[in-house]
Amino acid sequence: MASMTMPSFLPEALACAYCQPAGKALKANNYGRLQALVNQASRAGAMCVKMRAIKAKSLHLQNKNYAALDEINRALKSNPDDAGFWMTRAEIHDSLKNPKAVLEDATNAIKIDSKLSRAYLLRARAYYTLTFFMLAKDPTYREKGLRDLGTAIQLNPRDPDGYQYKGVWLMANKHYDEAARVLSKGLSFSPHNDKLLMYRAMSLSESGQIEQAIKDFSQLIELDRKQPASWKKRGNLYAQQNRFEEAYADYNMAAELAPKDYRLKYRRAEVAVKLKKYPRAIADYKEIIARNPLDDDAVKKLGDVYMISGNLVEAIKAYSEAIELSPEISSYYLARSAAYLKSGKPALSKKDRDKARRIKNQPAVRKI
Repeated sequence: MASMTMPSFLPEALACAYCQPAGKALKANNYGRLQALVNQASRAGAMCVKMRAIKAKSLHLQNKNYAALDEINRALKSNPDDAGFWMTRAEIHDSLKNPKAVLEDATNAIKIDSKLSRAYLLRARAYYTLTFFMLAKDPTYREKGLRDLGTAIQLNPRDPDGYQYKGVWLMANKHYDEAARVLSKGLSFSPHNDKLLMYRAMSLSESGQIEQAIKDFSQLIELDRKQPASWKKRGNLYAQQNRFEEAYADYNMAAELAPKDYRLKYRRAEVAVKLKKYPRAIADYKEIIARNPLDDDAVKKLGDVYMISGNLVEAIKAYSEAIELSPEISSYYLARSAAYLKSGKPALSKKDRDKARRIKNQPAVRKI
């Protein structure tokens, strides 16, 4: 290997001394070694076109994408007929969330080498982003994207990304059964792929195959017990089947792993009420309210728990706070009316019922 003290005027032809080991380091995901070789080549002034492309990949892996873009642009200027260079730039633009540039670069790569499966995957992702997130007006993007995914899978049937992207695309179009079939095909090659399992579980759930979805989430939990999403989603399915004890256990595990997930606390509180675990529900709603004191729905639901558990004083207090936050919601007055009636305050109960009736009878659109 060339010495680190090589003079900077040495010709670029000597850069192959760095290219070969740098390429091996990149392939082995040895980024520390790769960066050291890139630094040596830079200091030696031996940055040939290939080494610039490797440096671009190294910078990209470090999320230094604008610097990576500068390097790959220099490489492309010297050699615009290298499909790999276009692919590298497409990947950089993908990280920079520039789908139009990805579309152009991946297309250029495919023109040079029509067997690059990853180019079809990247282009399909660009079509997907433009269709579903940037509301592109071109109606052919969906068809083109799915066609690219089919080509990518045909070229490299063992790459799980092709099945994942196609499954997500089909789910976005609400073709859940077809998505499950595509994802199952991917799992036949990669049976422990967590993303394929997650998306298949979601597609099975959406198509009403709850038991099969639960099995997928259970497998995900076996693969990684520290992912709160798996516990939460399986808990949601248990709750949907009125299997509240199992849902509650899953929500507890998810809450341990993601203590700041307040939507999860909503779900756990709802299940806790079903199981008459009122202190747990009260504690969850209080945490939600502490995080967002303007959450009138959580305040009202806290009142409901107090009401069910027989604490009428706290129930009335919570309903009153909900009314202060949203004085035009009739159901809040009706809830407080019931609490007043149980507390032996019929006059206040009637007043709230009358207020709820007036709100309901108001026109949907008021005159200005």
